[in-house]
Amino acid sequence: MRAVTGMKSILVLGVTRISDSYPNVKYKLAALAQLFAGKFVDAVIRIDAQQAFASLAPGGKPGSLGLAWKLCWGHLRAFYRSLRHRSEAAYICYPGIVLANWLALPFVRSRYERIYLDAFISLYDTIVCDRQLLNAGNPVAKLLFSLEKRALTIATTVLVDTPENARHYSELFDVPLARFHAVPLSIPPLPAASAPRRSGNDVALRCVFVGTFVPLQGVPVIVEAVRRLADDAAIEFVFIGDGQDAHCLEDYLESSAP
Repeated sequence: MRAVTGMKSILVLGVTRISDSYPNVKYKLAALAQLFAGKFVDAVIRIDAQQAFASLAPGGKPGSLGLAWKLCWGHLRAFYRSLRHRSEAAYICYPGIVLANWLALPFVRSRYERIYLDAFISLYDTIVCDRQLLNAGNPVAKLLFSLEKRALTIATTVLVDTPENARHYSELFDVPLARFHAVPLSIPPLPAASAPRRSGNDVALRCVFVGTFVPLQGVPVIVEAVRRLADDAAIEFVFIGDGQDAHCLEDYLESSAP
């Protein structure tokens, strides 16, 4: 990876958890530090939200208040850092809706010629369209839509993971498609894989799905593929995980049981 020339500095802002469990932010930051060698200002607020997020799971207890406090305090610190530093460009880590709206304020926006926003997953699309936790007419949903649209509008470039996601965001929020740029998700460097050992009982192809079974992952489509290939003994499907659409797989297994 070659260092970028012609840019004086880039300020990286964010309030996020950085870990191997969610490697996208971690390895994007590492790539940016290498790409902008000597011009990289890391102003990311790292929060240890593992226990707080765990409390949001079924049966979890009070940690949501702790998470809310960490996020609020983290954003206040990030606001301060955005005023303390002045760079040619600002890169906002995911999730960056609040920070992007802060940078949209005239006295802050004037400090940065360019703003890059990592949009990764749309909160509005996830909460309202995908999981349907709120309907589109709900005041909170309308506020979330407004904040996210403003964040996408203020950014010079919006980073998403696929061209399809770029088109979807462009249509959903009525933002020009040219503003979006598709960058594959960052993952840890993988060691060179050796050829798998096979015995006479091994299947020719094993397809493994690891996920949380949320609607965004298209579980019904995968289950339909399993159904169509059910008679092909050369293919084996393995599913790891649980979640909202797990019933699609469970229903298929029950209906196909001998």
